[in-house]
Amino acid sequence: MKCKIGGRLGKIEVIGMGEKEFEISINRALIDRLFRRRFFNVTEENFRDLDNILLEEEKRKISEYPKFLNRYFQKVVIRRKLYDNLMSKYLKPGDIVLDGGCGKKSGLRHWYQPGIKLLLGIDLSHESLLQNRDLDYGIVGNLEALPFPDNFFDAIRTNGVVEHLAHPNLVFREFHRVLKKNGWLFIKTNCVYNPYMSINALLPMRLRHFIVKKVLNIEGEQFPAYYRCNSPKCLNKTLKNIGFRKEYIFTYGTGFMTGNLIAYALNLLYEKITDCEFFRPFKSGLLAGFQKT
Repeated sequence: MKCKIGGRLGKIEVIGMGEKEFEISINRALIDRLFRRRFFNVTEENFRDLDNILLEEEKRKISEYPKFLNRYFQKVVIRRKLYDNLMSKYLKPGDIVLDGGCGKKSGLRHWYQPGIKLLLGIDLSHESLLQNRDLDYGIVGNLEALPFPDNFFDAIRTNGVVEHLAHPNLVFREFHRVLKKNGWLFIKTNCVYNPYMSINALLPMRLRHFIVKKVLNIEGEQFPAYYRCNSPKCLNKTLKNIGFRKEYIFTYGTGFMTGNLIAYALNLLYEKITDCEFFRPFKSGLLAGFQKT
C-alpha cells in the first residue's frame, strides 16, 4: 500500500468503518471536514478504540459523567488517533527504531508497524525499562549522549519527552547523529502555548505534583518540565538548523483530564473553543515528523 506525504499537499490512507478505505490530503481543513462526517460518529467500533486507550479507572470515571460530554470526548480521542497514526505511514517492515525516553510502555509495534525489525528503548529509569515489555532491548542512558554508532536507526520516536529536556539542542543533535540519511524523527509532546502547559512550566515541582495528584486526580510519575522547545516555530527552527527537514507539524487536543467532572468539562470546553482556526495554536498537544537530510 503506497503513500506519499508532502506537507499540506501530501496524501494519507485512513481506514474507516468496516474495511472501507479513505484517501485524504494531509490538510487541516480536510481532516476537520472528515471529522464532521460519519467516519467520526460515535459508534461501538469507535468506542473499542477508547477501550484500548483509556485506563480502567478513567473508563469508570467517564461512565459517571453526563453523556453529552462523553460523546464529544470520544470525538476528541478519535481525531487524536488520526493525527497520531501519521507516523505509521513512514515506518517500514525491517526498520531499526529507537524509542527515546521510552518509559514503561512503547507500543510501536502494536500501534504503528508490527514489522519493526529491532526496537530499542533508552530511559533514565532502570525500573521503567524492566516493565517495558514492548522492547527488544532496553538501555539505561541519557539522551544527550546516546550509546549508539552513527547512522544506525531508521527512525526515532519520542512521546512526552521534549518538554522535559533541559538541553533539547544537544538531544536533537544526538538524534541526527544516530539516524541514517533520510531517517525519521517523530515527536509527540505538549504545546507551551496551551495555558495549562505554560503555567505548569512555571510551577515548582512540589506544587505541580500536588495539583496533578490531588486536584486533577491524574496518576503517573511527575518529572521536571522546561518547555524549551515546545512550540511549532521553535521546534521547526531548532531542527532545521541541525539538519532536519519538516514533514508535518500539528497542534491537537488530548482531552485526557478525566480526574474529576469540573476538570473534565473545562478541558472539553477548551478543546471545543480551540477547534476554531484562530485558537488552534493553543491546543494542548504537539505532533511533528522530521526527516534527516
